[in-house]
Amino acid sequence: MKMKRIEEHQEIFVVDTNNPELRWEENPAGGALNLISSSGLMKLIHNCTYKIVEPLETPDTIFVVVESSIKHCSSAEIGVDVRIECEVTMTEKGTFSFKGKVFQEQRLVAVFSTVRQAVTLEYLGRKLSEET
Repeated sequence: MKMKRIEEHQEIFVVDTNNPELRWEENPAGGALNLISSSGLMKLIHNCTYKIVEPLETPDTIFVVVESSIKHCSSAEIGVDVRIECEVTMTEKGTFSFKGKVFQEQRLVAVFSTVRQAVTLEYLGRKLSEET
């Protein structure tokens, strides 16, 4: 697998949150507050980290999330953009580590880390057939 190195750097994304799939609605009272869930924030973060590594994919290799964590620090409203500041490092060939912060306006909403690893589609297919 050929892979160029991504030098350590920071990316900043401004993301629209006007999406009902991001809503925290584990109970009716929570849904009425119009807030973004932690899992909704992770979806946004994963989309941003994918945009960073996507240019490195090949027809037979993709980058999958193998580790993720988030600490939700304050609430964030649906419909108000968030800023995702993401630092990326290549920890070993084909493995990228991301860490960063999510802000809404000037308020810190979350701190996160995630790891993406390159895998071949053949490997994924083999693992899926072993599991069934």
